[in-house]
Amino acid sequence: MNKIVNHLPTKDLQALDAAHHMHPFTENAELAKKGVKIITAADGVMLTDSDGKQILAEISPEGFNHTFFATGGSEANDTNIRMVRHYWAAKDKPNKKTIISRINGYHGSTMGGASLGGMKGMHAQGGLPIANITYIGQPDWYNEAGD
Repeated sequence: MNKIVNHLPTKDLQALDAAHHMHPFTENAELAKKGVKIITAADGVMLTDSDGKQILAEISPEGFNHTFFATGGSEANDTNIRMVRHYWAAKDKPNKKTIISRINGYHGSTMGGASLGGMKGMHAQGGLPIANITYIGQPDWYNEAGD
């Protein structure tokens, strides 16, 4: 069992997070009011937050019986890109690398996540997008010239 040992109440941990952590593309003032969820222990698939509440894997669909923990969505999406490309390489299809993503879909602020997002402003920030990502339209009829 992995456990973070601390002697601070949840509100103090949340205040430290609000004071020192930038959550990308998040309204930080609003999040600071609500407070983030602080995970303090993990045992198998069971997570426990700083208030002692256990978070169960039972909510996942049938057949999903493995978990990969990441520190956030950006890291998870980067990992997904790497795992999918590794999977196809292991299946002797190393050229099967194309990922389809939506224009203006937000998938994080890392190189992979920002590449998936199809946001021109993020792509202009240097070296993006990574190769082999194909973009399809966003589900925004009005802004995509619909009537």
